[in-house]
Amino acid sequence: MQQELFFYENRGLFSNHYIENKLAENEKLWSETEDDIKIAFNTCKDAINKAKTLNLGVGEEAGLEDQCIRPIFKALGYDFDVQPITQRGTRKKRPDYALFESENVLIEARQDKTNVQHFYENVLAVAEVKYWGRRLNDKDQKDKLDTRDPTAQLVKYLEDVHYHSNQKMNWGILSNGQKWRLFYYHSQSKSQNYYEVHLEQIIESGDLNDFKHFYLFFAKQAFVVDPQSNQSWLDIYLKGSEDYSKAIQEK
Repeated sequence: MQQELFFYENRGLFSNHYIENKLAENEKLWSETEDDIKIAFNTCKDAINKAKTLNLGVGEEAGLEDQCIRPIFKALGYDFDVQPITQRGTRKKRPDYALFESENVLIEARQDKTNVQHFYENVLAVAEVKYWGRRLNDKDQKDKLDTRDPTAQLVKYLEDVHYHSNQKMNWGILSNGQKWRLFYYHSQSKSQNYYEVHLEQIIESGDLNDFKHFYLFFAKQAFVVDPQSNQSWLDIYLKGSEDYSKAIQEK
């Protein structure tokens, strides 16, 4: 009987069959990354437990980012810029993070930081963070810092940065510390199709294989294109999902 995996929710972004049955068959990803995954797990465990110990809640996004989110981003391999500007039309908007492959790429981007096309040219993903446990859909009147629907907000940033990057940047990350969502610009519905992992639940379980379902989708290497294959890990998952869907339709 196929095991049900309750620590993630795939809302039509990838094939469930691919995630549950094919991902572990990719030895290069599933097994050869294990040492890096163990190190990342321990850092994420410390960060999640710190957020819970400090009882970070409503209105304490800054504390959550400092004690939890940024250490996790570092564990996942990113360098990042905080609250970079996006601008389409007359309004300037600031996502919480632009995620970069390396410090050198970040430094180069910031040499002409007011030129949004230059700044976002080599961004891997844009990220938005909300207070610990906040609902990631719907407005929240308790959130005095920002009552807006987090998913709608992230999708708007994703659209802006995709435009600024000359259509090169296609991914967005939304998190409240407990849950992490991945969005794709070219999905059928940018707001309704996503991949979500309950990181707190994985950390509590201590299961490294469960943690792979976080790391293999959210780590820096998931977004970096391999020069030989011209694919990122996420490209592989999308292609594998598409191939499976075609095979089912042809039966």
